[in-house]
Amino acid sequence: MFEVAIAGMGIVLAASRKKIYGWGIALTYIIYVIYDTAKFFDLTIKPEALYIVFFMATLSMLWAVWRLVMDTPHHVPARPEKPEPHHVADEVQKSEEF
Repeated sequence: MFEVAIAGMGIVLAASRKKIYGWGIALTYIIYVIYDTAKFFDLTIKPEALYIVFFMATLSMLWAVWRLVMDTPHHVPARPEKPEPHHVADEVQKSEEF
């Protein structure tokens, strides 16, 4: 199951790389595993409970993505220098020099 692998990667991100959003990723995919297991084995869990669990996974991923965005440095490009004003007379003068 890919969900288990992704949950494991989230734990690695959180534990070894100290990325807090890894816990959100891990929690989300652990919840997906629980949800899929309950559906696959037809466990006697009320559908309402599964919907709540799935909603919790959605909130967890929303939090993880928000943390990822906040942890990513935002590069603001330097403003380019303003070019010199272009005048037709300058070009005529340059062409006469050659």
